[in-house]
Amino acid sequence: MNQLDSAMLYGQIAIENIVDEVNKSNYLLYENVANIAEKQQNYFLANTYRQKAFDLYEKSVKDRLNTQVMELEKRYDLSEAENIALRSQQNTLIIAIIALLLAMLATILIMLNVKNRREAKIKLMRLEHEAETRAIETKLLEEEANKRDWLIQLYGHISNRLTSLQENFNTLSQRYVSSHPKIYENMHNILHTAESDLREMPKNLIPDENTFSLYTNLSMEAAELFNANEKIMLMLLVCKADNRQISTFMNTSIESIRARKSQLKKKLTENGIDAAHFFNF
Repeated sequence: MNQLDSAMLYGQIAIENIVDEVNKSNYLLYENVANIAEKQQNYFLANTYRQKAFDLYEKSVKDRLNTQVMELEKRYDLSEAENIALRSQQNTLIIAIIALLLAMLATILIMLNVKNRREAKIKLMRLEHEAETRAIETKLLEEEANKRDWLIQLYGHISNRLTSLQENFNTLSQRYVSSHPKIYENMHNILHTAESDLREMPKNLIPDENTFSLYTNLSMEAAELFNANEKIMLMLLVCKADNRQISTFMNTSIESIRARKSQLKKKLTENGIDAAHFFNF
C-alpha cells in the first residue's frame, strides 16, 4: 500500500471515529481526505468529501454566527436591562425629589398658615383691646361730660348769685352803706375779688393738648389750629353746653357766643374737619 492509500485509510478512520459532531474543526478532516482523493485522481470521492467539508464549514460558520448573535443579544438585553434599571433609578430619584419638594412646600404652607392664623388672632385681640379701650374712654368721656355739665351749671349758678349780690350791694350802697365809706370800700373789694376770681376761672381751665384731643377726637396737628378760647368753646360744645351756659362760662353775651360759633364752624369746615361733631344747628 502506497503512502496516499495509507493517508486515505487513516483519514477515513478519523472521520468514522468523530466523537464531537459539533466541533467546528471537523470540516478539516473532510477537507484533508478530499485533497488525498484528488491526488489519487478520484475526483468523484474528492468532490463528495469536499462537499461534506463545505457543509460542515458552513454549519460551523452559522453556529459561530448564531453564537455571536446570541452573545450580542445577551449583551443588548443586559444593556437594555441596565438602561431600564438606570431609568428606574432616575425615575425613583425624580419621584423622591418631587416628594421632598412637595413635603417642603406643604411644610412652608403649614407654617405660613400657622403664622397667618397667629397674626390674625393677635390682630383680633388687638382690635378687641382697642374696642374695649375706646368703650372705656367713651364711658369716661360721658362721665366727664356729665361732670363738666354740672360744673358749668354750678359756675352759672355762682355767677348768677354774684350778679344778684352785686345788684343787692348797689341797692344797699345807695341807701345805707354809702354813709359808711370804710364798710363800703371793704365790701366793694370783696365783691371785686370774687368777681375777678370767677372771671379768671376759664383761663385756669384751658386744656392741655392730650385732654383737648381726648375730648374732641381731634389730632394734635388739628389742635394747633385753635387758640385757647376756641379750644374751651369746642370742649363746651362737645359737652352739649347751650349758648347761655357758654356765655356765662366765658363771661360774654349770648350774641357774642353765636358769632363766635359761626366763625368757629367756618374755620372747622375750611380745615376739612367735620363740624357736625360739635354743632347741631
